[in-house]
Amino acid sequence: MKRRLLLLLLGIGLLSQLAAQQLNINVMVQPPYSTNIADYIDEGNNVIINITNLSASTQQFKLIPAVEGNNGVLVRVKDDYQPSAPIVMAPGETRMFTFNQLSSYNSNIKQSDVILQGISFNVFENAGVLPEGVYTFCLKALNYNNNSLLSGGSGCTNILITAYDPPIILSPQNQAELQALSPQLFSFQWTPSGISGQTRYKLKLVDVTAMNIFNPNDAFNNPFVVPYFEQENIQTSMFIYDMGKPMLFPGNTYAMQVTAYDPQGNLSYKNNGHSQAVLFKIQEDEELVVLPDLPGDEPVVIDDPDFDFGEDPPVIPVDPDDVADCMSAGACQEAAPACEGAQPPIAGSTVLVGKFKLFVENIQGGNGSGSIEIPYMNTKVEVGFQNLTVNNNNQACGVSQVWVKSASQNLIPDDFLKNIEGVYSDNNLNWQQINQHIQQHNKQVSLFNLDGPANTLPFTLDLGPSELTILGIVFTPTAAYANIAFAAEIPLDGSNQQFSLGMRGVCIRPNGFGISEADGKLSLSNNLVKNIGNNLEFTLDGGNNGSYVKFDCKGVQEVHLKGSLSFSRDKVLPMNAQGEMVPAPAQFSLQFSSTIEKVGDWLMEAMSSHPAFTTPQANGFVLGFSGAVLDFSRTKNPNALTFPSNHPMANDPIKNNWTGVMVNDPTLTLPNYLKRANNEKISVDISNIVVDGEGLWAMLDINNIIQNLEDGSLGGWGFSIDQLSLDIRKSMLQGGGLNGKVNLPVTEVGLGYDASYEPGNGQEEMSVAFGITLQDNLDIDMLFAQAVLAENSSFGATVENNKVKPTASLHGSLTIGWEKDGEKKPGDDQNSVASFSIPSVNFQGLDIFNNDNDVPQLSLQAMEVSNPNAQGKLSGFPIKLKGNPSFQNYNPEVGFKLGLEFTLSKDNANGISGSTDFTIFAKYDQQKKRYAYDRTQLDCIFLDIDVAVAELEGGICIYKTMKYMEMVSVALSQPQLKVLA
Repeated sequence: MKRRLLLLLLGIGLLSQLAAQQLNINVMVQPPYSTNIADYIDEGNNVIINITNLSASTQQFKLIPAVEGNNGVLVRVKDDYQPSAPIVMAPGETRMFTFNQLSSYNSNIKQSDVILQGISFNVFENAGVLPEGVYTFCLKALNYNNNSLLSGGSGCTNILITAYDPPIILSPQNQAELQALSPQLFSFQWTPSGISGQTRYKLKLVDVTAMNIFNPNDAFNNPFVVPYFEQENIQTSMFIYDMGKPMLFPGNTYAMQVTAYDPQGNLSYKNNGHSQAVLFKIQEDEELVVLPDLPGDEPVVIDDPDFDFGEDPPVIPVDPDDVADCMSAGACQEAAPACEGAQPPIAGSTVLVGKFKLFVENIQGGNGSGSIEIPYMNTKVEVGFQNLTVNNNNQACGVSQVWVKSASQNLIPDDFLKNIEGVYSDNNLNWQQINQHIQQHNKQVSLFNLDGPANTLPFTLDLGPSELTILGIVFTPTAAYANIAFAAEIPLDGSNQQFSLGMRGVCIRPNGFGISEADGKLSLSNNLVKNIGNNLEFTLDGGNNGSYVKFDCKGVQEVHLKGSLSFSRDKVLPMNAQGEMVPAPAQFSLQFSSTIEKVGDWLMEAMSSHPAFTTPQANGFVLGFSGAVLDFSRTKNPNALTFPSNHPMANDPIKNNWTGVMVNDPTLTLPNYLKRANNEKISVDISNIVVDGEGLWAMLDINNIIQNLEDGSLGGWGFSIDQLSLDIRKSMLQGGGLNGKVNLPVTEVGLGYDASYEPGNGQEEMSVAFGITLQDNLDIDMLFAQAVLAENSSFGATVENNKVKPTASLHGSLTIGWEKDGEKKPGDDQNSVASFSIPSVNFQGLDIFNNDNDVPQLSLQAMEVSNPNAQGKLSGFPIKLKGNPSFQNYNPEVGFKLGLEFTLSKDNANGISGSTDFTIFAKYDQQKKRYAYDRTQLDCIFLDIDVAVAELEGGICIYKTMKYMEMVSVALSQPQLKVLA
């Protein structure tokens, strides 16, 4: 066992101060006392051990710990354990050890050196969790050489080790009814847990009304219940649920649970950190919209649920010294005030800085702080200033500069607070931190009040449909300027990235902006590119014709986004109009240009860079479409959106949170080697496919794509597609296949097949692996034969030089032949024998393949009669196979040639026998895509006659003009006649 065990036992909680004869030991562990063993092993510097040698001699010793809990846990190191080296201390020496410093003295401890009860050795070895309980910790020092006690016995101290309590939800209380506000704004609060700065919280909401759940605990204990809203990594015990979150609908009841956790895994929490669930309901009362108070007026309450802050309320001039118009470029600057006799103002005075009034709170040497009212923002702001001097009229003059302070030092860089020059760039802004501060501290102008405390930056101008963020305000003796920005989250699943458009030095006045309406426009000087993980690239176009934001005194009024969304080639491959993959580095992308009325509610039509696409693993299938919709909305989806059944949100009753791409009128084109008989590609209309940040999702099940064998062509072989299935998840080919029938060129009846997909790799296309569905009594019409196929028969297709190569390799058994008076027989003018039969034969390797002219060819590896003693018949004469039959290909004919041995006597008497070759010819029918019987040919019969009185060798040839064997002409070929006496 490693040194970790002894170090743990020393450091878990020894707080004893042990009386000593020769050594005095004092051990301290700085709280909190964790249940996690790793806290003591890996963070041993929080354990401090002080040892003093009270004797007059040098001491060499070892430390022996023991731990015992009231829960049955006992851990004690044996007295005879011997570290690899002693601890050596001089007379009178005092030394402080940390846990880590002691490790070198105890590196050789093993399991046999320790007594364990109530806990396993693996808990210590793997730095697990200690059971909760009260533990007694003891430590003693023994002489390294003889094990005698040096520390005067053992001293012990009790400490409590327990997990942290989970949070308790304070707001909303259980069964509370919350008033619906517009814009939406709720504050959720709970008690802190764990250690501040180390504990994180996860908030979950479940719409129990939509999910038809009655017990709130069922909302969180059932893995099939999908949360309506979920937020992790919350660092404080409060969460502001605002208009940027999914709508909480009036009349619905929601369950809420908060879970405390430590991302590093070092803290333990009771009940796994889960709070008790609470239920709250959103009231169904008529919605009230409350406008911010304006100086000198009573609060205005509009009892109108259709009222929208985007509508222009009447402008109320609140500063008589400024023009009433909200946007007025002519009222931006004041004339520079005279500066004769200028000196710093005094504390408590009011200074006119341009058009604004500064109340000086403290000042020293022209530097200090104070507050300024900005009437149209309905707030006072906290300011700082440098080199502030005023003239005799108490006007700031000269190089005086005043700026609004930031809420914290690192929240907004000084460059934004004090500098109004240059081109806007958000490279140094942490938008996640800025937005979190605004939400947690209600830093929205709609919530401000002039009578309230002075505000610091950042805050938002949110009286319009969308928010404008104020990042800096600088007041000078002639004008005031703001650094402003529109920021939004890139609206794609899994992305926390922000993009922003901004402007430095926008003139502001007490009653509005000192710019014209035309100048109230934020745009990008250059393209803005954001990478979303490894799969997506989000681009906003810059320049005069790019993206822009229009704003006025209420905030953002219009957002026009122009750009593109590009997909990694690991997820989506672009295809051209011919259905061919476009080579790298081209990417499939969607271009959008749309005006957005409200942040978080973005649905945009998009144009694509290519007419079709596919995925690396499904390369071969081509997905076409008529257009696409970018769903960047957190509140709704396109009306026609339906998720494929394999998508995680397919069964989710609330789908508004999904963002991605909906494809309009999608079509699926099958791989090129699957075509119609007229050589056209096979395309079908499909539905329910989406693309999101994880890739393409598709789940297809289509029937009767090609119903008749003659309507399909697989390299010239007829085939049908009875069913097609396809399962693609995150652009990965998960399964699917084809089934139907294929018309082998040797039979009229289609042979059943099942096919599965083998994924491609982006360069090589996916392939289709075919398997034959076996069936009995397969008619091979060209031979007047019936076959039974063996299980190892196969069928497939490959693509070579853009040409499809179908192949079949058949194995099994068959019978061949016909009867003179049978129902199925050749025509009289196509046959050289009246009847023919071969007994059951086993064959192997009947291979069918196309030649370079796409005409099927046949070959045979081996064939033998199942029963060697069985005989066939040729026109009534007994025959046997001689040698191995073979196929001979004569384009467009094929001949099946058999070598035969037979007896010419009808009664099969001995003495008259012969041999010959018999060939069945078939011709390829291009229209029917198969071979059809054409004719037979019986070659010369070579005789071997051995009768009692004579021996005769020769041949009988059947002329093609003669009919059957009843009419023959006998000719002796090299006759040899021998008469026996």
